[in-house]
Amino acid sequence: MAVQLYAPEHKCGIGAAVNTETLYSDMLGMAISLQHRGYDGCGFSILDTDTGKTRTYRGPGKVLNVFPDNSQASKVRARNGIFNNRYRTTGDVNSDNLQPIEFDDLTFSHNGNVFNAGKLAQLYSLAMEDHDSDTKVIAQMIRRARNVEDGIRFVAEEALGAFNLVIMDNEGTVWAYRDPWGFHPLFKGVKDGSTYFASETTALSALRLDDNEIEQMERGELWAVNGSYREKKIIRPPHTKKAFCPFEKTYFMSPDASYDGEFSWDFRTRTGERLAERDHFPDDSASIVVQLRNSGEPYAVGYSQRSGIPMKRGFAYNPELGRTYMVEDKLADVGLTSQELAFLKNMAIKRVVEGKRVIVPDDSIVRGGTLPGRVDDLFRAGAREVHVRIGSPPIISPCHMGFNHSDKSKLRAAQAVVLAKSTRLEDIEEQVRKSLDPRLTSLRYLPLTDYKELLRDNGGHCFACFTGSYPFPITSHA
Repeated sequence: MAVQLYAPEHKCGIGAAVNTETLYSDMLGMAISLQHRGYDGCGFSILDTDTGKTRTYRGPGKVLNVFPDNSQASKVRARNGIFNNRYRTTGDVNSDNLQPIEFDDLTFSHNGNVFNAGKLAQLYSLAMEDHDSDTKVIAQMIRRARNVEDGIRFVAEEALGAFNLVIMDNEGTVWAYRDPWGFHPLFKGVKDGSTYFASETTALSALRLDDNEIEQMERGELWAVNGSYREKKIIRPPHTKKAFCPFEKTYFMSPDASYDGEFSWDFRTRTGERLAERDHFPDDSASIVVQLRNSGEPYAVGYSQRSGIPMKRGFAYNPELGRTYMVEDKLADVGLTSQELAFLKNMAIKRVVEGKRVIVPDDSIVRGGTLPGRVDDLFRAGAREVHVRIGSPPIISPCHMGFNHSDKSKLRAAQAVVLAKSTRLEDIEEQVRKSLDPRLTSLRYLPLTDYKELLRDNGGHCFACFTGSYPFPITSHA
């Protein structure tokens, strides 16, 4: 078998519920709360207490499309289960790519991407097919060990990348593991004898758990839980180091989710304030701050608060399109361009923006497929000037740890570096500005030094997509 570099398949929302009388409604509530982490599919695996068998229900689409009120899953008597919300980064949405997956007597749900999955498949002679994912590599490695704990230890020592896991056996024991790098978050909640795991605090808050009942798992933390016991261990090989993905707080986590004691909303508004501090626009009747719903809203709030420039609803927002970062490619498949998508989601309101200096804060530019449409729409609506402000540094390198940044040729800032023949921030900004729309009055990113300061970074973040410096060697493991 040839060594293969697997593209990211970030199964973005995972969770579990153990020893609960209301398993189906609990898992439904958690999955809906994590809907923003994946629109492409959802699945539940639950242990049927009447038959002792694991039953898995999966399907494409949003949670409430997969699990309507008459779902068979709601009729099964069960106390333990795991779930997954999928966000497709590559490949089609089909039964082979949906989770949880069953492998022998274990069921797996995975969040992240194992960069060296192809090499591990070759090294350990693991069965692979064209459609197989890194999750199936992990499942086979764990299944070859004497027990789940030893299998997770094996994976932790060998795998490079992100692999948060929830696993359930056919007796209802659930294992939850946050990978030893800590790329993506994982949380545990305990209430009234029930134990829950989820990718974000939002899902646990949806079950009415209080803050003191929710615990942030540390990297390498493993829990084994069933109805009678909870056992914690730390599995953290010495070659790993803390590498939390800042894009979680910048964009992916729900605004009401918290990490390290700070809500994502608060981090984003602080970032918006910093963007305003770096600008010197006059606080006059000609200037307005316009929010891009939903990702840009907290940045606009912070910018407006610090600058004193009023924030106006300059776009009529269409919530049906959800996160365009996720659905852009999918809608393109049915004939919509990025510009058409941007217009449908955020349509400029002429009476608000006409004749104004419009400042548009947002979280990031990855491919930048929707921004040209937004800029064009603002000018068509009569904006005098349009200034885009981005709350993160330029993304110049691909992500191999589970986000859809894997193709460098599609990264707007990476191509700007090539065209400008420079890595100076000002040169990248000017090249990106021209590539988005030559009429765009100005574009500014947040410098990396400011970004690190706002994150209160002490060396515990992964900045690979901004710097090209990865937590582990890339080429030698492809």
